[in-house]
Amino acid sequence: MRPDYRYPLLDAVAVQRATETAHYIAEEGIKHALEFMADASKEKRLAVLECKTCFYFRSSRIGGAAMTTTNCRVCDKDITFGSTNVDCLCMSCGAVQELCVRCGGDLHMRPRRVYQKIKGVDPKKVKKWKKLVRGVKIDLNEPYTEDK
Repeated sequence: MRPDYRYPLLDAVAVQRATETAHYIAEEGIKHALEFMADASKEKRLAVLECKTCFYFRSSRIGGAAMTTTNCRVCDKDITFGSTNVDCLCMSCGAVQELCVRCGGDLHMRPRRVYQKIKGVDPKKVKKWKKLVRGVKIDLNEPYTEDK
């Protein structure tokens, strides 16, 4: 901004517009909070593999108009998107790990300690990820490597 720029003085129209904008933002916040608490669209939310926060509060997605390729943060597979607004995970890793594809958090917003990559598992055949890793000890300081 130029140092010599001065904002115009407020008039009645500017105050009215600012007040209406504040009311709109408050109403939208309350609406999203009520939707979050009720989770009425739970089936749709789980179908797109998003946690409640991403689905109800981060529903608008704005990104640059450029094809963007990024990596899945679990399996490191390349994923291509139609804009610069990209997800954290591919759909198959989100389904297997029960993680939100947008933010990478737990799909059901439960606290969890770790996730584990599972090699050779078809995500379409997995019912519950937890059954596969019961009793597996995971060292968080060691990076995941394939068995030799």
